[in-house]
Amino acid sequence: MEWTAAGDSVTLRVAENYTLERNLIKEEIPDAGDAILGLLPFYLPEPDRYGMDNPICNNVYRKWGEKTQGEPYHIYMVAIGCLIEERLGEKAFLYGDITRAQCVEAVKLANQCLKEPIGIPLQCDMEGFYKRVDRLPLTEQEKMFVFEQLYLGTKNAEFGKFLRRSFSEDACNSYWRIRFDRNFLRYMQEYLLWGFDLERLCGFADELVHKGKLDYEKFVIRIMDAKLHLKEKNCEGVLKINQDEARPYSVATLFAQVIFGGASNKKVDRYIPVEKIRNSLRRGLQGKCEVDKLIDAYLAKEAEEGEVHVSLEDSPEDKKAAARKDTAETFRQLIEQKREEMNKEAYEYDIYKYQDLLQFEPGNTITPKIEGFLKQLAAFCAGLLEEEEYKSLMEKEPIVRCKWLAEENDAVLIRDSDWGKIFEDVEKNENSFVRYYPLMRLNLNNDAAYYAAIALLVNDDLYAYLGNLK
Repeated sequence: MEWTAAGDSVTLRVAENYTLERNLIKEEIPDAGDAILGLLPFYLPEPDRYGMDNPICNNVYRKWGEKTQGEPYHIYMVAIGCLIEERLGEKAFLYGDITRAQCVEAVKLANQCLKEPIGIPLQCDMEGFYKRVDRLPLTEQEKMFVFEQLYLGTKNAEFGKFLRRSFSEDACNSYWRIRFDRNFLRYMQEYLLWGFDLERLCGFADELVHKGKLDYEKFVIRIMDAKLHLKEKNCEGVLKINQDEARPYSVATLFAQVIFGGASNKKVDRYIPVEKIRNSLRRGLQGKCEVDKLIDAYLAKEAEEGEVHVSLEDSPEDKKAAARKDTAETFRQLIEQKREEMNKEAYEYDIYKYQDLLQFEPGNTITPKIEGFLKQLAAFCAGLLEEEEYKSLMEKEPIVRCKWLAEENDAVLIRDSDWGKIFEDVEKNENSFVRYYPLMRLNLNNDAAYYAAIALLVNDDLYAYLGNLK
C-alpha cells in the first residue's frame, strides 16, 4: 500500500509524482542514528570522509527529491514532511528548497486536520536545532557546517552572535578558512553581515593573497563596495530567498540566482564608521597596500557619481550607464518597477495570470492582454470547425465523438469529474462538440494556450464569456 501526490485538484497544476510507501523500512537498524547523518556527503566540505559508502551515512531513506517549488501543492507536501518529522523525531529530517515561514504555514494547515497538533521543525529554531546537531558524532567544525547550512531562519547579526557563542573561535576560524578558500568574495558578505571581526578578515585575505587567489587592492575595494561606511543603504537582494516569505518560490528563481549572479547586491546591512574601517584595514594589512589612498579614491568616486536612478522607460544607453555605477542597484530598481506594474494589474483586474482563468466567475475583469489572447484563440478555434474531420465526427454517434476526445487528448490533464461532465454534455447536447473539438486540436506548446484550453474545457462561465467577446 502507498499513497501518491501528483498535482493539485483545485488549480489543476501538476508536477513530479510524490510517493510514500506504507512499509518503507525494509530492515530495522537499531543504531542507524539521526536522519541528518544521511546528508553529510552533501553538506560537509570533506565528501571523501563521509561518502555514501560510509556506514554512518547510508542507513537513511531519501524521499521526495523532486521539484515542487512554485507549485500549489508545495505547502501541502511541507505539511506532511513536518508531520513525519514531528512524529519520528530524530529519525526524520525535512530539508530542501523551503523556508521557515513555509514551515510555519504548513504546520497551521496540518493542525486543522490533526487531533494531536504538531510544532514547527527544530531546524526553524536556533537553540533547538543546535542541540540536535550537537548530539551528532561529528567534530565541532563539522557541526558548524551542518548547523549553518540546514538551519531555516534569517541569518543576520543575531545569527552570527549565536554562532560565536555556540562554537569555539578555532571552529569559527576553520569554517571561514574553508569557505573563503572556495569563494572569498561571496562568503565575505556573510562574514560581515553576521558581525565577525573586520581586522581578523584581513588575516584570511592575507592567506589567500599568498595562495594567489586574491590581491590586497581588490580586497579593500570589495570592503568599500559593502558600503559599511553608510548608515542608510538598500541591502535588499531581489533574488535572495526570504526565510520570512511563506509563498513558494519557483525553480525560475533558483535559475535567476545563477544567471543574474553578477547583479547581486554587494551592500551589507551593517554600519562601521569609515575611520574604524581605515584603522581595521591598516592594522590587519600592516602596510601591504595603500589603504588610505584606496579608500580616499573610492569615496571621491562615490561622491562624484552620486546615487543611481533608473526607469523602465529609460533608453538602453541610460540603463547601461546606471549599471556601470552600480549594477546591483540598477537591477533592483528595474525589478521593483516591474513588480509594481504587476501589482497594479493584480489590483485592477480579477484575472491577471493565465492560470487564474480556471477560477473565472461572472463579473470578473480580465487584463487586456489576456482578453486579447482569448479573442485570437476564439477566432482560431472557429476556423478549426471547418475541418473535414469535425464534419465527419458530427455525422456519427455521440459515443464516437467521446472516444475521439479521449484518444486525441495527449496534453490536457483534468479531473475524472471533468471528463464525466464533458462526455455527458456531448451525449445530451449535439451542439456541445463545437466547444470541445477545437480545444483538442490546439498545439498547447506554451502556458497561455495550455491554461486557456483547460479553463475553457471545464469552466462554463469562461466559455460563455468567450462567446460574448467582440
